[in-house]
Amino acid sequence: MSLRHFYSYIIAENPKEIQADCHLANQLKEKMIRWSTSYKRTTLKRKWEKMEEDRGNLISPEQIEAFETSQAARDAVKLLGQLTEARDMEITLNHYTLIRGYLLVEVSVDNAK
Repeated sequence: MSLRHFYSYIIAENPKEIQADCHLANQLKEKMIRWSTSYKRTTLKRKWEKMEEDRGNLISPEQIEAFETSQAARDAVKLLGQLTEARDMEITLNHYTLIRGYLLVEVSVDNAK
């Protein structure tokens, strides 16, 4: 768009600092319009393809229920409960990763549209 605006400026103002042919500027502006339009078509097509892919990858309520009743989720909840009671508890990398993963999934599910 910036280049198209620049060509429009050259055509409308015809500044002396820029020695340009208005006919050439018109041709270049039209070329930019056609290029932009063809690119927009490709972008819209990809947008619809992506929406179809996303629709096919939706998480079902059964998958959410399976996660919430999984052993990993139970372990994460148990660790969170222990952390609220004992603040000086040592956390290992495995505990941290388990809790982080659990919380990320919970936040994602809670904020899903």
